[in-house]
This record gives sequence, structure tokens and C-alpha cells, in this order.
Amino acid sequence: MRYKHKTCITALIFFFLLPAAVVSQINTDYYLQKGRQLLQYYKFSRAISTFNTVLEYQPHRADAYYLRGIAKYNLQDYYGAERDYSKAIEYKGNAAEAYYYRGMTRIQLYNFRGAIEDFNQTLHFITGKAELYIQRGFAKLRLERYQASIADFNQALNRKAGQERAYYYRSISKLNLNDTSASLKDLSRALRADSSFTRAYVTRGRIHHQKNHYQPALNNFNQALKRDPQNAKARIHRAMTRYQLDQIQPALNDLDQVIREHPANALAYYNRALLETRIGALEEAIGDYNQVLKYNPQNILTYFNRGLVRMKQGAYGKAIRDFTMAIKFYPNFAKAYLQRAYARKQLQDYRGARQDRQKAKKITQSYRNNQLDQINFADTTENFKRLISLQNSQNLPRQFGNVDRSVEPKQIFSFHFKPGNQQNLKGQMKPFLPEQPGRTNFSSLTDDFRFATQGSTHHSETFFTDKIEHLSDQIDLSPDSTMLYIKRALYKVRVKNYNSALDDLSKAHKLRPEHFLIPFIRGNIRNKMVDYIQSMGDDAGQMNIQLNNDLVAEPVSRKVTFHDYKKVIGDYNKSIQQAPRFVYSYYNRANAKIRNKNFEGALQDYDKAIFLDEEFARAYFNRGLTYIYLQKSTKGCIDISKAGELGLEEAYTVIKLYCQ
Repeated sequence: MRYKHKTCITALIFFFLLPAAVVSQINTDYYLQKGRQLLQYYKFSRAISTFNTVLEYQPHRADAYYLRGIAKYNLQDYYGAERDYSKAIEYKGNAAEAYYYRGMTRIQLYNFRGAIEDFNQTLHFITGKAELYIQRGFAKLRLERYQASIADFNQALNRKAGQERAYYYRSISKLNLNDTSASLKDLSRALRADSSFTRAYVTRGRIHHQKNHYQPALNNFNQALKRDPQNAKARIHRAMTRYQLDQIQPALNDLDQVIREHPANALAYYNRALLETRIGALEEAIGDYNQVLKYNPQNILTYFNRGLVRMKQGAYGKAIRDFTMAIKFYPNFAKAYLQRAYARKQLQDYRGARQDRQKAKKITQSYRNNQLDQINFADTTENFKRLISLQNSQNLPRQFGNVDRSVEPKQIFSFHFKPGNQQNLKGQMKPFLPEQPGRTNFSSLTDDFRFATQGSTHHSETFFTDKIEHLSDQIDLSPDSTMLYIKRALYKVRVKNYNSALDDLSKAHKLRPEHFLIPFIRGNIRNKMVDYIQSMGDDAGQMNIQLNNDLVAEPVSRKVTFHDYKKVIGDYNKSIQQAPRFVYSYYNRANAKIRNKNFEGALQDYDKAIFLDEEFARAYFNRGLTYIYLQKSTKGCIDISKAGELGLEEAYTVIKLYCQ
């Protein structure tokens, strides 16, 4: 969900009471007031410096931590803001606002469970604010606890404030529970509460479109664009709906405008090409398909449809090349075989045409017998007669979007829970461990964890919560046990409490700063955090906390940035410094570099991993994929072949796609 906000920083009414005494060396109240003024003028860095001065002389002053947290939040230093709110709470335990804003900050950090805990604490002091229930409900919604989120939105609605958002989020929860009728009713209620609520129009329009109610869908997209003319999502959806209503030119106009305003929107180019093909603008359609392939050169439908256009032009040789590319990326694409057969027949390649028809017949029969698990999206005529929606595009064998998504390395190596595991971790890793004594103690992990790319998912959250509580009891008795903190961190990851897991690793690091395993695991956890953020999608927007006595009016979230991966890579760097023969640090760092688009750096790390372990199949596999992505197919296919030779069966699927 993307939100638009205006920052409106006004005077703040605090629960905090200013201390009566003033330190003799400096007037801390003056600096505190000066910091407030700097916040009001958006001078966040200077405000932080001013609050630092206050805390230098009064290090336990809760309101200074609280205000500094506000400044850090607005600079998107969410980790720093969370620490400051925690300090404010530590020195003034009933600071309801600090709990509330720490909850908001934890939503930014995707620590939704921590956010819910903070909102629960806030409700001990404030019960009449609808906003609290909306925020807590939003966090529950992001955790897919739909019934619980609905209960919170109901509480908000009982308090008669923020009704449009409470209805809207409740509608999303109901939609996820497949109660479409109830979801539509809530969207209508949201719009009665606020007729300018653009998101509600777009969501309601999408639901109507999916139900083939095109005129109501069009009405909703019109209303959304009336209020937000540059809303690309609403405009693309309106183009799709206009197409269904046979309004071809208005649909083209919508897509033209999206491309003018968002020139990298591949989906708009794709849909426009389909429309241009229908009206006979074949050269224009080919130009738009070319644009799509700039952003995703492996999109099968783009090759297929460009091939159809070239068939209309009589360019059968070029059409065959396009159908061949579609088949390369989706070998069970029956329609591509049939079209290529027709093109080959036109060029009097009767043998090739016959082989393609036989292949198409075999694939179709396999689908009918349910022998193929792959999606059959590209094999139904219907899907070539309509425009592709944002939602439907997620089901394509190759997604629309950034070309870099085509490089997806095998998963990182990390510790996974496996009860009764008899695997000797030290024995598994021994060839690559540092030789210094005292750095290789894995005994306390051996019984409960395995070292691999995947772990068991058959245990409930309560199971791991109990494990965490048990370890907490042990830590109380043995607070100097490094491995207990490491184990607790690993369990916290299983319940997605990433920030608390990182705190445990910080404690372990203080006890054993030389232990290479601590930065290695910390890098793994940060990597999981980034993956989790990505998995939540890119619908969330940014906002600033308002400096007034009202609670912030919108839930918050954030996107993955370069700096997230930079921290991951930094942790692996430290692990490598402490254990330069530990092969898995190089392998994991290479994967992180791929995610950070540093392909050459990734290749160097895979080289090092293979140098240390000549039979490291996954390193060969990932290095091969990277070479193929960099259009060095020969090197890539040699590596993929080696990975298959070493037992990685999925290597042969890649060979069929890229190495023929």
C-alpha cells in the first residue's frame, strides 16, 4: 500500500515533565527547547546535535531521548530511533508516547510482533484512541493474523475516529479471508467516511474488474484518477477495464500517459503493444515489446506476442527466432511450438514444422493428464485476448520488472533447527575452520541445529517461543555463555523477531569478540530481514512522525535499500577476517553481492569458495548463473555442468534453458 503524506510538524504536548533543576554548567532546558524548534523547521541533524548536548549533562533525561528519537526517525535512522525510544522508556517507564512511537518505528523495521507489544503497552495508559487500534490492527494484518486485525479495526470503529482507514484495512483483511462481498461493503463505508480516499477506489475497482463487473470498475478508477491523476496503478487498471469495454483509444491514451510519467513501466509498454497489435499498428507494437525486453529480456509472453506480430508482417524468420526464445525460457509452451510450426511451414521447413506440432500435441496431452505441475498460464487462448493486470503478471513464468530479478542465487548456508540432529557440525566444517583453539566450539549447537540452506518448517510459533523462554532462564543462570545467546538468536529468527536476535548477537559479541561465527550468523539474520522486507511487497510508503499530541494517522513501512545489503556484506567481511578459510562466508557474501548487483564481486567470492572447496556444487551453480546473466554463456554452462556432476539435479533444468 503506497501512501502520500504531508509533514505537518507543530508544537508537541508531552507527557514528560521538565525537570525542575538545571545543571549548573549549562541550561539544558534552553537546549531542549532549541531542539524542539529545530524539529519544527525540519532541521533534524542539528536537532540531534542539540539533544546530544542535553544528554551529555543529563544522561538520564527521558524527554531528550524521546525527541532525539523523533529526529532520527525523520532521517530514516530507524534503528537509532528505536534505541532512543527504548531509553526514554527505561528512564520513564510510563512514557506512553515513547511506547507508541517505538511501535511505529518497529513497523518500519518490519518487527511487527515488537510493534504489537509496544501498542499493547500504550493501551495500558491510553485506551480511548482509535489510532492505537488501527496501528495494532495494521501490524496484525502484516503478520497475516486477519481475524485478530479485524477485531482491532472494530475497536477503532467503535471510537468514531479514523473510520475511513479502519474500514479500508478491515476490507483488506476480509479480502484475504476470501470474503469479497464484506470487503466491498467496507470499502464503500470507507468512501462514505472520506470520499477522497483514493486507495479505496482503486481496490474496489480491482475487485469489480476481477468479478467482470467492468462498468463499476471503470467508475471507481475514474474516481481515483480524479483525485490522484498521476496514480499509475489506477491508470493501468483503467486501461485494462476500458479494453474490456471495447474502448480501445481511451485505453491507449491511458497507457500513453503512464509511459510519459513513468517511462520505465514495462507493464504499460506490454499492454500498449497488445492494443497496438489489435488496431494494426504493428511497428509501434514491436517497438513497445522491445522496450519490455530492455527491462526483462527473459519475458516469454513478450517474445511470443512479438513473434505473432512478425507473423502478421510476413517476417517468418524473425518470428521463428521469437518463438524459439519463448520456448527456451518456457519449454512446455505448446502454443509457441504451434506458431513456430506454422512459420516453419511458410518457409517450407516441413520436417521442423511436423516436429513442432508433435511436441505441442505431447505437451497438451500431458496437461490434460495432469502430468505437468508447471503453470499453464501461457497455454490458454483467453490470456492472449486480454490485457495483463498487475496481479496476474505475478503468475507469469518470468515476471515483468527489473532485469536483475533473473539472477536468483541458491540460498545461503545458515543454522536451521532440526531436533535430534546427529550431524557433527564441527566435522562438517572442520576443513575450513580457523586453526586457533577456542574459536570452533559448536558442541551446544550440534544437538538442535543443522548447517544447510533450508530447515524444518513443521513447528509452531509457540514451540519456538517456549524454546526462547527456556533459553532465557538458562541465560539468567549463565549470563556469560556465548552459545546460549547465539542459540536464542537463532530461535528468535524463527518467529521473525529479527531485531531482538541481533541484540542477542551483540551480547555474544561482547563476550567473544574474536569468534568468527557471531558476525557470520548476524549477516545471515540481516539477510533474512532483507528477504522478509522484500516479501512484503512494495506497496508501502514513507511518512514522517508528526510532532503534536495526536497519534500519527497512517501505518508505515519501508523499502529495501542498498544499505541493507551493505550491512549484510559487512558482517561477512568481519567473519572472513576472523576465519579466512571458512568457505561459507565467501559463498554467502557472494549471494549478498548479487542481491546488491555487484556481480563482479560475487564472481570473485565464488572463485574463492571453489578454491577452498573444489566440490562445492552450489558455488559452481551460482557462479554459472552469474556468468550466464553477464552473457558469458560458455563459462556459465561449464559451471552449471560441474554443479550437475556434483549432484545438484536442478542444474540440468538450467542447462536445458540456457545451454542448448
